[in-house]
Amino acid sequence: MLARERLVERLSASNDELARIERENQLLLWNLRRMEQDRAVLERLVAEEIGWAREGTLIVRFDKILQDPRSTHSPPGGAGDDTDAPD
Repeated sequence: MLARERLVERLSASNDELARIERENQLLLWNLRRMEQDRAVLERLVAEEIGWAREGTLIVRFDKILQDPRSTHSPPGGAGDDTDAPD
């Protein structure tokens, strides 16, 4: 009976993974259709992914500020940021 229970668990996990992959696939297909139908969407996605833009276009990037794991303070603008409070 133990082997059957393990198979049932594996089947359930496989079904969950299949459902996740099918949702991901649907999202990818939806994005592909949007890119095919709307050049502005395609250009925005390309700009976001590889930093490409038309000549004369200004690209502004906001990179995440990574916190030093040894620090006890949050980075500016991070959770718990109180810029008016004294240190």
